[in-house]
Amino acid sequence: MADTAVAVTNMSFSNGTASSGDFSSGAVGTSVSAGNTAVITAPAGDTGNLVFTFYNASGGATATFVAGDEPPSENSGLGNATAVTLTADEPYFVVVPAGRYVQSDGTIRINIATNTTIVGCYRRPQGN
Repeated sequence: MADTAVAVTNMSFSNGTASSGDFSSGAVGTSVSAGNTAVITAPAGDTGNLVFTFYNASGGATATFVAGDEPPSENSGLGNATAVTLTADEPYFVVVPAGRYVQSDGTIRINIATNTTIVGCYRRPQGN
């Protein structure tokens, strides 16, 4: 498996609503080939405010969040989680307890299976 870096994009408040990007086409993020791993560098101390997006245009796919290691993941013993089973042309927005999946190097790893998938990661704004 090869690693594909996925950047964290900060959402911003616009007219009282958190927004970032145009999700109408579903294709927002970084393309990760089937059999590869999306690697997100988690913002230090702010893993609870992440929203992950997934989009697959060609059939089904599966996104599996890899269990973190200790430290810093206090719930690593719960193991991997298959968070999303994707169908074609449907964008998915997922919030997971990211602290469960943080690796000791500060990354969150998501294995992609079956078909290439576009993976995004957004940091929700705090406040308001």
